[in-house]
Amino acid sequence: MRLALISLLMMPLVVGCGGEEDKVTPPIAAWGPNTDTATESDADADEPCVADLTIAMPDGTSTEINFCADYRLSTEFEFDPDDPPELRNPRVYLSAYEPGAFECSIEIHEPAACGPGYYRFDGSFGSTTLVTLDCMGVGDAYEGTFVSSAGYVQLTDLSAGEIPGDLTGTPLSTTIAGYMSVLSSEGVSIRGSFRVTDKIVGTDAEEAPCAVSDGDEDNDGAVDAYFDGDDCDDDDPTLGSIATDADCDGTLTTEDCDDEDPASTTRGTDADCDTVLTADDCNDEDRESTTVATDADCDGVITDDDCDDDAPDSTIVATDADCDGLITEEDADDNDPSVGAAPCFNGVDDDDDGWIDSEDPDCLSSSEETGFGSTSCNNGMDDDEDGWTDKSDPICGDATVTEDDGFSSLSECNDGMDNDGHGDIDADDLACINNSALFEWEAPERSGDCLDGIDNDGDGYTDGRDPDCEYTPYRFEHRLFRDPVDYDGIKQCYDGLDNDGDGHIDAADAGCAEEDGTPNGFYDETSVVTLPDDDT
Repeated sequence: MRLALISLLMMPLVVGCGGEEDKVTPPIAAWGPNTDTATESDADADEPCVADLTIAMPDGTSTEINFCADYRLSTEFEFDPDDPPELRNPRVYLSAYEPGAFECSIEIHEPAACGPGYYRFDGSFGSTTLVTLDCMGVGDAYEGTFVSSAGYVQLTDLSAGEIPGDLTGTPLSTTIAGYMSVLSSEGVSIRGSFRVTDKIVGTDAEEAPCAVSDGDEDNDGAVDAYFDGDDCDDDDPTLGSIATDADCDGTLTTEDCDDEDPASTTRGTDADCDTVLTADDCNDEDRESTTVATDADCDGVITDDDCDDDAPDSTIVATDADCDGLITEEDADDNDPSVGAAPCFNGVDDDDDGWIDSEDPDCLSSSEETGFGSTSCNNGMDDDEDGWTDKSDPICGDATVTEDDGFSSLSECNDGMDNDGHGDIDADDLACINNSALFEWEAPERSGDCLDGIDNDGDGYTDGRDPDCEYTPYRFEHRLFRDPVDYDGIKQCYDGLDNDGDGHIDAADAGCAEEDGTPNGFYDETSVVTLPDDDT
């Protein structure tokens, strides 16, 4: 038989609220996640009592018990002329057995109730008392009475109808529902949803303390972990929920490079999430890029392998062992930075055949220039008898072609015509000799003493054979020689020096004369070529 009693189960009200220092945070993780809810099905709503609760013991055993064999409600009401009754000082008694010899019950009491919400059951106000003397599934070691010391009760329904006014003495259909998760000091816990409805005779209550919480006590938008919520830190309003910040490092999942690692970087400071901050990353949009710490010039080559880690265009150790700026294949000694470029890479016509480095056929088959080769553009002869030999022949664009075209239209200096009307044709025209066999540009209308057939400055060279006639805008012979330091391209036959040590200088040196003995200032004293014998 169920009794609708008020005073029989009443306990003294607790006055005042516990301070922060009195809170005890239960080991929620030890109880397991909250898989139950404080809601109910439509079928449960028609039942006067629903209370399938799970008791868990410290040894890991647990048992689920229906506590609705006997149940009672006790509460006071606060009546108001304009509002429905509000429950105060509610108490719920639930038992697994009908009244008799067996004892397996739980009593829930919250003297500071003042509406739906979360209530701490840590000794500050509310409490639960669990009696397990005859509970099925509870071992002998855990038979006894256990009072909650930590945990909470979430009350979702505290109602007694919608009629306002003074209802003192009126039987009221009263419902108390919610979810509980509490722990005793001995380590015995009980959790689950409950709902009880019974008739209670209305009794007006005085003002009582209120200890309700919305579950988010640090106001960060997440239900506190104490109440089985997903708040990262119940006492830190700057940290939200695990749902939006899985590792609870204060960075939202969408902005966190690794939301399972609190020590990970953020996208705001590490865009490519390679753990290197933007300021230290050579390319913060490429996870594979190098870092400033290991590649100061950010050229993709780490410092240890870079010849100059302050110059992105510097060579690297792998291809320039002595870091002299010359790659290994072009370096005469790649272990000695004092040794320069190797033959075929030094910018010098080492074998005096007119071809330099990669232009010389020798460099295609060996690493040195070895003299005249087998091609007609590299044999020291005028094979097509057009007056031009080897490289000077316009047809010989490179040393591998054949010098067999005779006269061609490739240039004015190889077309068999006197294009400038100066009286000389092609290889006989000083303009062609002195200007790489391209154009006969020494037109007769040019005035000055470079067209008078006289050595006006007495340097041994006349008109077009005198370099003055190339370097002087108005074509006057007025220098004995020119210093190569001041003029690019000055030949040895016009530098005032005895370059070959034969005791003769410039125009007085036989090496500075054409085949007919005419001095030419555009020659080198050492450039006299001994052609190979016809028999070789």
